Amino acid sequence: MKNTTGTSSARAGRGCSRRQFIRRALAAAGAVSAPVVLPPGVLAAAGRPGANERIGVAGIGVGRRGGQVIGYLKHIPGARVVAVADVCLPRARQVAGWFGAKVY
Repeated sequence: MKNTTGTSSARAGRGCSRRQFIRRALAAAGAVSAPVVLPPGVLAAAGRPGANERIGVAGIGVGRRGGQVIGYLKHIPGARVVAVADVCLPRARQVAGWFGAKVY
């Protein structure tokens, strides 16, 4: 159905033609798929793993069970604890000291 401006009522007020939508969608798809197409080492510095090969973990609430769980990371090569938070600040400092992590 046509409105008074000559455009279809389904598209009225959107400001984006079908061709513009397709162009934008293809550009977005290309940008999103670039990390999938590129090998992981391309975006990393020489001798340093890329962001997808590194995982930073934060521990929130590192009391009894939380401290035990985060303690397991000491035995996993390449695991990085980047931050520790707990209501009890001395306990947070102790656990952060195991990994050289920030305390919150």
